Amino acid sequence: MTALLAPFPKFRAEDAAGASLPGALLYTYAAGTTTPLATCKDATGGVFNTNPVICDAAGQADVWLTAGVAYKFVLTDQYGTVQWTVDQVTGGIQGEAGPAGSTWRYGAGVPDDAVGNNGDFYLDTNTGDLYAKSTGSYGLVMNLKGPPGSSVNVIKNGSFYQGLSPWNSLPSAASAGVTPTAPVIGAGHTAASSAAQLLCPSTDFAVAKILRGSVSQGFSIPVPAGTNTLTFWTTAYLETVAAQVSNDGYVKAYLFSQTAGTETLIGTYNLTATSPTAVWTQQSIDLTASLPTQGDYGVRFEIQSACNNVGGSGANKGTIVAVDDITLLVTSAGVTGPAGATGPAGPAGPAGTASFLQRTTYTANATYTTGPNTTWLDVTCTGAGAGGAGYRTSDDHGGGGGGAGGTIKKRIAVTPSTGYAIVIGAAGVGGVVNASGTAGTDTTFGATLVVGKGGGAGSVTGSGGAGGDASPYTGGAAGVAGTISTVGTAGGSTVSHVNVDILAAIPGGGGGGGGDVTPAPNANIGLPGGSTDAYAGGAAMTTAQVGESGGGGGGASAWGSGGIGASNGPSAPFQKEATSPAATSYGAGGGGGCAFYGTGAGKNGASGICVVEEIRA
Repeated sequence: MTALLAPFPKFRAEDAAGASLPGALLYTYAAGTTTPLATCKDATGGVFNTNPVICDAAGQADVWLTAGVAYKFVLTDQYGTVQWTVDQVTGGIQGEAGPAGSTWRYGAGVPDDAVGNNGDFYLDTNTGDLYAKSTGSYGLVMNLKGPPGSSVNVIKNGSFYQGLSPWNSLPSAASAGVTPTAPVIGAGHTAASSAAQLLCPSTDFAVAKILRGSVSQGFSIPVPAGTNTLTFWTTAYLETVAAQVSNDGYVKAYLFSQTAGTETLIGTYNLTATSPTAVWTQQSIDLTASLPTQGDYGVRFEIQSACNNVGGSGANKGTIVAVDDITLLVTSAGVTGPAGATGPAGPAGPAGTASFLQRTTYTANATYTTGPNTTWLDVTCTGAGAGGAGYRTSDDHGGGGGGAGGTIKKRIAVTPSTGYAIVIGAAGVGGVVNASGTAGTDTTFGATLVVGKGGGAGSVTGSGGAGGDASPYTGGAAGVAGTISTVGTAGGSTVSHVNVDILAAIPGGGGGGGGDVTPAPNANIGLPGGSTDAYAGGAAMTTAQVGESGGGGGGASAWGSGGIGASNGPSAPFQKEATSPAATSYGAGGGGGCAFYGTGAGKNGASGICVVEEIRA
C-alpha cells in the first residue's frame, strides 16, 4: 500500500484558541461514517498508527493517509472532550514513479569491483568505511564510525528553559483573568527571577484562588548504559510579609515517552509557604528504569499556587511556587553513527483491523489484568436494580417498584499487563412493611473509567424508583403513586443511544407506582415498571377489588424485564405476593409489595454485571 502525507507537514492538535493540546486523541474514520479507518506512521504505508492517534507532549503526531481514500477526523483532548470534527479529509495525488536509484550493499571487507553498477554504495561492516562505485570500480568516500561516546548532560541548569512549550495558565473561577508569571532563563535558583515561578497574587484575597501552569522540555536518549538521574530545586514563599495563615501549592513532575505515547507522574512535592523568604530544597528522581531504550522523551513540571488564607487583618498575601536548576545527567553508551539507506520495501500487506482476543463476564468483584499486547478494551457495566417498597399500613398503599440500573458500553485505552479493579453493583433490598427499598449500587471498571449507575429505590409512599443513568443519558422517570381518586403512573421507559465516545448507552427503566385502596374501580391498581427498547417493565395488578392495593412493577434493564409487582390477582403474571419472585435479570428493579396478602414486603432487585471484551489495535 502507498501512503500520502495528510494536508499538513506534521499533524498538530489545537484547541479553539490555537493552543496546542498535549496528549490529544485523533479518532479517524471512513468519510461520512463511524467506521474506524487507520492512518499510517510513514510514507511506506506498512506501519499503522493506533486509532485514536495519541499526540505527543507538544500536541503533534505523524499522520499519513492512504492515497485516494477519504477520512473523517474527530479530535478530543487527553480527557476525551471533543474539540472538532472534520469530514472528507484526503491526501494528495501520488506522483509518477521516478527512475531507479543507487543500490546500497554491505559486507565484511572491501568490495569486489565485479559486484554492482556505477552509482552503487558499499559499506564495510568491519571498519565502517563507505565506498562508491564509479567507472567500474569502488573508491573510498568516508568512514561512518564516530568516536566512543561518553556521559551526556541532556538537561543542565538554565538551558532547560530554552525549549519552553508552553506556559499554560489554568486559573480557577475566582482568579479568572490573572496571568501567571512566565519563567525566564536564569543562572541559579538563588534568584527568584531565574526560576519557573507561579504567583497567586494578594489582590481580591477575600476569595481563595488557585493558579496552575506547566513547563516542559523534550530530549533524546542515546543507548542508555548507566544511571539516569533527574534533579531540581523547589520552593514556596509568600509575596511579602508573613501571613496569618499559611498558603500552599505543589510541584508535580511527569515523564513523557513518545514511543509509548504515554505521560507518567514520577513525583509530587507538596509545598507550604509560611514566610517571605525562599527556602530551596533539592529533589532527586532516578529515571533509569523509566528510560529503557533509545528514543525521544520529555519532562513536564506542573506548578500550582494556592492563595487560601482568609484570616488576619490585611495580612493575606499571595504565594509564589517555583522550580529551578533542572538537571538530567544521562550516562550513555555513545551515540550510534548514521544508518545506511533503507533498502526497497516489499509489497504492502492488506489493511489491518483490530483483533478480538477474549470476552469475560463478571458477576462478582474482581481484578482484570490486560494481556501483554492489549491496548484497548470494550467494557460494558450495568448498575444493580433497586428493591421495591413494602405496603404502608397507615393507608394500605401498595409499595413502589424499584428502578433498574443503567448500562453503558465504552471503548477505552488501557496499558498492557496492568490490573483494573471491577466492582459489581449490589442489588437493592426490598423493603419490609412500612419501609422503602434500598437503591442498587454502581458497577465500575477501573474506579471511574466505566460506570454503570444503580437504580433508585421504590418508596413506601407508593412512588417508584428512578432508573439508573447511562451518562450522559437520563434513566427512566419514577412512577407516581396512585391516590384514592387518581390512578398512579407507570415507570418511565428508555431507549438506547450511541455517540462518538459511547458504543452503547441504555438507561434503566423507572419503577412503577403502587396502587391505593379505594372502592372505586381501577383506582387501586399497581402500575407496571418502565421498559427499555428491548424488554418490558415488571407487570402489576390490573383488576381492582375493594380493600386491595397492588405493588408497582420493577423497571427493565438492558438484560431483561423488571420484577413483578405483588397483588391479590388470581393468575400470572399478576402474582400473589407469596409467589411473586425477586427480579432475576441483571440490573432489573424489584416489584413492590401488596396490601392484605402475605408479608406485604417488596422484592429485591437484581445485581449488576460487567462484560470485558479485550481487543488489540
